[in-house]
Amino acid sequence: MTNDAGGIIDNKFKTPEIEFGNIYLFMNITNNGIVNDCGIINPPHKVYPTKPVLCDMDQDYLLDSWETNGIDFNHDKTIDLTLAGANEMHKDLYLEIDYMTSHQPSNAVITKVVDAFANAPQALVNNPDGLKGINLHVEIDEEVPHQNELAMWAGFDLIKKDKFGTSAERLDPVKIDAKKFSHRYNIFIHNMTGTGSSGRGELPGNDFVVSLGGFDEVGGHKTGTDKHKEATLMHEMGHTLDLHHGGQDDFNCKPNYFSIMSYTFQFEYNVPGRPLDYSTQASPTLNEASLNEMLGVQGPAGRSTIIGGQEFNVTNSRVPTGIPLNYDRDGTPNEGNSTANVNWLHDSCDGEGSVLTGYTDWDNIEYDFRTTRDFISDGAPHPEEGSTEEMNFNEIMAMAASISPTACTIPETGNWTITENCTLATSSTAPANVIVQNNSVLTIPNGLTLTFDSSTNNITIEFGSGILIQSGGTIT
Repeated sequence: MTNDAGGIIDNKFKTPEIEFGNIYLFMNITNNGIVNDCGIINPPHKVYPTKPVLCDMDQDYLLDSWETNGIDFNHDKTIDLTLAGANEMHKDLYLEIDYMTSHQPSNAVITKVVDAFANAPQALVNNPDGLKGINLHVEIDEEVPHQNELAMWAGFDLIKKDKFGTSAERLDPVKIDAKKFSHRYNIFIHNMTGTGSSGRGELPGNDFVVSLGGFDEVGGHKTGTDKHKEATLMHEMGHTLDLHHGGQDDFNCKPNYFSIMSYTFQFEYNVPGRPLDYSTQASPTLNEASLNEMLGVQGPAGRSTIIGGQEFNVTNSRVPTGIPLNYDRDGTPNEGNSTANVNWLHDSCDGEGSVLTGYTDWDNIEYDFRTTRDFISDGAPHPEEGSTEEMNFNEIMAMAASISPTACTIPETGNWTITENCTLATSSTAPANVIVQNNSVLTIPNGLTLTFDSSTNNITIEFGSGILIQSGGTIT
């Protein structure tokens, strides 16, 4: 059978089953992976004759007929589940969240993550309506009994079997079947058995947990802060979207991979002010056997990253993008060819990989979880990456403590505007005005001097910012 656009459809079932709700699961379509031009398919859908059965204009793996009319899962010409807010011309993702007692995520957490998806660049998500973003629809459903430790994945599967769907939806098994075809499922739990890991997610898939019982105490219970929750929610959901810790690979803490999927950027301890975002560009490759110190790390303008130094028994360094770097710590900067293990930061980032490639996350998201290997059984095996253990709180804090402050970069001419915490690395002269803003702090360490011509220039410190002159440091 073919569609009018020439896509070949390999039908493994008899003709009446073409109309069944799980058509994506059982049919192989060789027209760019899915029928995205909505050419007419013969025979046309008998329930919605104006909609070709495989039409999916926005390529979010939710059929247009599902998004405009709802899902008729058992093909009885009655809609079993309506996808609230769905748009056939704009990508949608659906997520149900349950939570253990005391672990419910706040509306502020959900809003931050929803906004992050809504701001995904149109050039990368390619919505037919021409507008940016992915519409993430989050349904915070119900509380489940608290357990200090949940066995993974067996305990998760038991909760999902009992609690997936709202209480009203669970009265109708067909509604639950339809919802399993459209929604990912997450539980905010306390801890997983035997680990203080922050979470775990299928890769790719539809199931994941956020487990912050070893993090900060909030309201008398260890739940992690809102910032911990929003970062981990987006990180673990990213795994279900087929994003690894290195984008397309598991090489973690790559300096040139600017994504919340990397341990470098998951939490703000390492790079204060990092955006809650997946990567929006593939930064140039770093070959650890031949690093160009004159180029440094090429990445998004105005961003900072972390360069590993534990291989040389020195601290890791927070550095801006686009500046020369002394990768090998040999005292001779600006070499054209040096060797260093730049993603060796900590036990959780021990420098795997030697050719570190950048990656663009937003245009490589896997929307289809219905073809993952655990979907039919909705249980074991759960597809995961090779290393399933995320960092625990102690490891996160140890990594943050291993990072030396960002060295200030002073321009040769013009005003020096400081927008991120930085520390003077050598005694220096400000070329013109000094402006400290964006809640930043300029630190002048012991023994170092900042020279400033107060007769012609000013130091401006905006509200919330400051200059810290440590004992023995001076401004003259």
